[in-house]
Amino acid sequence: WTATYGVNDLTPTAVGTMSIIFSGILGDLQGAAELANTGLSLIPRVSPLQEPRILFVTHLFGILWTQSMAESLKPLLRSCELGLCIGVIESAFRAILVFLKYRFLTGFPVDLCIADLMYVPQMKEFNYVVAYHSGVLTLQAHLNLAVRTTTDHLLLTGDICKVEDHLAW
Repeated sequence: WTATYGVNDLTPTAVGTMSIIFSGILGDLQGAAELANTGLSLIPRVSPLQEPRILFVTHLFGILWTQSMAESLKPLLRSCELGLCIGVIESAFRAILVFLKYRFLTGFPVDLCIADLMYVPQMKEFNYVVAYHSGVLTLQAHLNLAVRTTTDHLLLTGDICKVEDHLAW
């Protein structure tokens, strides 16, 4: 499409998403990052409504492999901020969930991660159920780690989410 008709609003996201092939299938991490950076370079040529999704996709699928997780936090926050400001809620929620998971993986204290996750129920109010369920599972796992009421930290126990709740979804 792009080769025949030129850049459209979906081109940067498509180019960024193609970086999955380079990183996951071909094992070419540098090629994935280059493709993702190409997607980022196309941002000025498309609608501003596309920027949150482009930032999210390119940093998650292409650029992450050539930098530390900590370096990916800022672009994910930017994607969330832009998405919320211009009403692209889906991209904002996806970006913030990945951001929160990265914070935990990069060594932020569990209690701070729990505090960040306490607004997850708002995702349900916006009717973004996928992000809500992912957030609830993440929050309950963090609570299990913090409270240590069980030796199996993957067992969902507590007020936020129980195994039965998850199976009901």
